[in-house]
Amino acid sequence: MLLWRRQPFSTIWLSRNKSLTKLALGIGIALFAILIFTMVRTGSDSFFQVVSRTYHYQNIQYMVQVFMEDITIAFLFIRFRAVLKLRGSIILVAALFAAGHIPAMISQGYSFAELGSLLLDASLGVGLVYTLQRSSDVIWFWCIHFAMDMMQFYAVP
Repeated sequence: MLLWRRQPFSTIWLSRNKSLTKLALGIGIALFAILIFTMVRTGSDSFFQVVSRTYHYQNIQYMVQVFMEDITIAFLFIRFRAVLKLRGSIILVAALFAAGHIPAMISQGYSFAELGSLLLDASLGVGLVYTLQRSSDVIWFWCIHFAMDMMQFYAVP
């Protein structure tokens, strides 16, 4: 759509400006988050084991998936923001992000009551979308988002 409408990558919160700095910052925060997670999670493998499993080439597909989620958030937010107020755009995108988890939860056998946890996801999403729109960039966040998603798979054997 960006190419078709001749829109810049800034409309999905991607810019070349200081991209290596943003990437390094994101990786640094992600590694710190993994360190804290492995320290507080009972039964977790060591920090180095978790990092080596997280950043293994077999996880490239998940990296791409998370990256696409993040630019989709930006894509939707920018377009909704053109029509709605800031608060409405943030809430709508956060709700859509949380709702995007429903098919996977249903396929894994979650009950209707357990789907209530999506309210927490949406609440977290409000804070994240607010922060992302303030920074107008997803590169740094992508690193953190990927690391946190991977913790559910690799932190405890």
